[in-house]
This record gives sequence, C-alpha cells and structure tokens, in this order.
Amino acid sequence: MNFKSFNRRGFFKLLPFGLGAPAINVLAQNTDEEHTAGISQSPTPSRDFNPDVELELVATETQAQILPGSPTRLWQY
Repeated sequence: MNFKSFNRRGFFKLLPFGLGAPAINVLAQNTDEEHTAGISQSPTPSRDFNPDVELELVATETQAQILPGSPTRLWQY
C-alpha cells in the first residue's frame, strides 16, 4: 500500500496492529512482574544447580526478501 492510496478505510484496516503492539507490551510486562516477584535472579547459577538441557546457539547475519525492494538484514539462529 503506497501513500497515495492510503485512505480512511486503509487507516481503520491497519489500526488494530497499531493498538495491539502497545497492549501486548503492557500485558507482557505485567505477567513478567507477577512471575518474578520476590525471586532473586543472579547471573551465575548456584553450585548445586544441575541443568536438564544445555543449549548452544550460534547467531549469523543473513538477508531475506520480506517486502519488495532491497532485502532485509536479520539474524538467524
């Protein structure tokens, strides 16, 4: 949709996306605070910690064609 064809109908079609992002952010912050209340988080695990699974992620930079025009740079794991 280019700027010339943007009208009131197009605005109301895209409005839920503009309102949804801040709402999801607020909900995510509230949920996070509820689950971590009173829990001390330290960057290093305690000595008696035994992990169930160990993962090693490697991030590489790549490009993908998402919209017409130049490819978008993104990270791939």
